[in-house]
Amino acid sequence: MVNCVLHIGFGKTGSSALQAYCSRYPDLRSAGGHRYLVIDDGGQVLDGETLRARLAGSSRPYLASSPRLWERADLETVGGRLAAAAPAGSLLILSQEGWDRRGRDCLEADGLRRLGLRARVVAYVRPQIEWFNSAWWQWWTWVDELDTPADLLQRWLGGWRPGFMRWSTMLDPWDANPHVDELAVRLYCGNTIPDFLSLVGAPAPASGDDLPVNLSLAPLHIRILKFVPHLRGQHTPQYNWVLQKVLPSAEPAPWALTPDDMQAIVDGCRADNQALLERLAPEDAERMRRDPRWWSIEPYLDRRPATADELQATPQDLGAAIEAMLTALKS
Repeated sequence: MVNCVLHIGFGKTGSSALQAYCSRYPDLRSAGGHRYLVIDDGGQVLDGETLRARLAGSSRPYLASSPRLWERADLETVGGRLAAAAPAGSLLILSQEGWDRRGRDCLEADGLRRLGLRARVVAYVRPQIEWFNSAWWQWWTWVDELDTPADLLQRWLGGWRPGFMRWSTMLDPWDANPHVDELAVRLYCGNTIPDFLSLVGAPAPASGDDLPVNLSLAPLHIRILKFVPHLRGQHTPQYNWVLQKVLPSAEPAPWALTPDDMQAIVDGCRADNQALLERLAPEDAERMRRDPRWWSIEPYLDRRPATADELQATPQDLGAAIEAMLTALKS
């Protein structure tokens, strides 16, 4: 069996930034045998030069393993490719933030045994209100029938995906997997890269190598997508990437949640958050217990949802988009 670290998310906790770092430095700039590998949708294992070559041709600044890996019928074959790419004594690193909710798939498929892996699973968590607000605009882009957060929250409260936002419940299948030696749950503190590298025994990142990636859509990008609504509903981040690349903006994502929305999230996650405390290291559990963002809407009451007028594209927005498009075509 090959030892590995599975980074499984959660989303919106710096996963893309971590994957971008590991894609640029597949050896994690370490002499200690670390090896970041990517298992693509076709079951091929990308390693070193093949990973860098694929990255060079990608529209994204990172590569991650397939979210549907555990559904494959040929996991033993994929495991053989992993073993061939793993020098003796090396520590494999695999990452996919979509695996956070696929622990049951891995368990039922006996996926880790069939891949020949003994795993240490690492997951980062953050308070659900700010997580939801950060993720909301991505969902809004992908699913055109979602107009307000209440549309999604009503589905959740009605029984849709009961594990949604309940981090401890989503981690249960990973905890139950006999081929997982450790489940390390960490509090997200704004920059996952140095914490993860320390956790796996790799050197800290150099200055400038831990920049954020895959930020939420800025107000400018949302205004443009509202002006061209047929670009929504594609369930792909492609347009998000294009907008962020040609129209970079440092503005934070607009606030989307009403007090009623936030209260529904707090009430719906409270019991699960109590269970989550038991998964954390003692010092992190105490930090979470004392952090009101996990237990109350009070820290967010000074925020108000952006109005329709504030998300209406202006002539300046459209001029900036046209200029950026022409500049990109010229280059």
